[in-house]
Amino acid sequence: MNQAVSADLSPTNQMVLLARDLFEFVSGLQHPRISDSEWAREALEKCGELRLRVAQAKEAMASRRHRLAVSLEEVANNLREYSRELSESPRVARLRELNVRLSYNYEELLAHLRRLKVRSLEMTGGLDHIKPRNWDRNVVHVGLGLFGVLMYELVLNRGQALWVLLALVLAFFMIEVTRRIWPDWNRVLVERVFGRISRPRELKGVTSSSWYLLALLLMVFLVPQPAAELGALVLAFGDPAASIVGKRFGRRKLLGSKTAAGTFAFMAVAFVVAVSFLFMSPHGLAVLPRLSLAATVAIAGAITELASDRWDDNFTIPVMCSSIAYFWF
Repeated sequence: MNQAVSADLSPTNQMVLLARDLFEFVSGLQHPRISDSEWAREALEKCGELRLRVAQAKEAMASRRHRLAVSLEEVANNLREYSRELSESPRVARLRELNVRLSYNYEELLAHLRRLKVRSLEMTGGLDHIKPRNWDRNVVHVGLGLFGVLMYELVLNRGQALWVLLALVLAFFMIEVTRRIWPDWNRVLVERVFGRISRPRELKGVTSSSWYLLALLLMVFLVPQPAAELGALVLAFGDPAASIVGKRFGRRKLLGSKTAAGTFAFMAVAFVVAVSFLFMSPHGLAVLPRLSLAATVAIAGAITELASDRWDDNFTIPVMCSSIAYFWF
C-alpha cells in the first residue's frame, strides 16, 4: 500500500501494514545475493523505506505505548545496520545475522499487535510467524519423532513412558519459567544453545519442544499405544514436508503464509507414513479400514497444520491425529 493511502489510516492500522511489509522484507532476505546488483539495490531501497516508516511509527507511538516505541527503535537500528552492511562491503554471514535480528524484531511487533487485539482481517492478512527454511530443524523433527516411537515400541512400557515424559515436561516448564525471569538466559538458550533449530517466535513465546512434549504426555496418557505413535509419526514427517515443499514450490496462499503446495505435501507424506505404520503394526484392522484411517488422519493433520495459528502445531497435529486414530482402534 502506498504511503498516501497509509497516511489516512489509524496509527494501529499503519502499524499492521508496517509489520506486514517487514514480514515480507525479512522473509525475502533469508538468502542474500550480494553478487546480484539488482537484488542489492532493491534491498537497499526497501530497507530505507522501512526505516522511514519505522521512525514515523515510533514518533506516533512514543507518547502512548512506550514498550512498542522501544521495539520500533530496535527495528530502526537493525535496519540501519543492514543498510550500512549492504552499502559498504557486504558479508553474507553478517547479513544473515542481521536478518535473524530483524526476524526477532518482527515477532515482537506481532506480539504487540496481538495484545492490541487488532481484528480487521483485511488489515491483518499476511501477518504470520516467520519460518525460515531450516534443514537442521527438519532433520531433528523427523529424528525425534522416530526416536520417541521406537522407544515406546521397543524399550518403555506405558507406565515408564508416562514417568519419563512427565519428568521432561516439568523440566521444560521450569526452563520456560526461568526464560521469562532472566532475559539474558532466554537469549542464550534461543540464540546459542538451540540457535540452529529454533525459530524467531520462540524468543518471546513457548518453544515448540515444550508443546510437543506436552502433546506426547497427553497422548500416552489418554489413547492406546498405536494411536499415540501414529500421531507422533504424522507430525514428524508431515510437518517438515509441508515446510520444505511450501517454501520451495508454494505460490498459491491458502491461509496466512500457508500454501496449497505445502498442505498437499503434508497430506501425501502423512498418508504414506500412516499406511506404512498401519501395515507394519498388528492391531486387527482390515485393509480398507487401514487405508481409510490413513487418509482420515492425513487430511485431518493437514487441516490442523493449516489452521494452527495461535496454538503450536507441534501440539495440535499429534493430539488431533491420535484422537482420530483412537476412535478407529
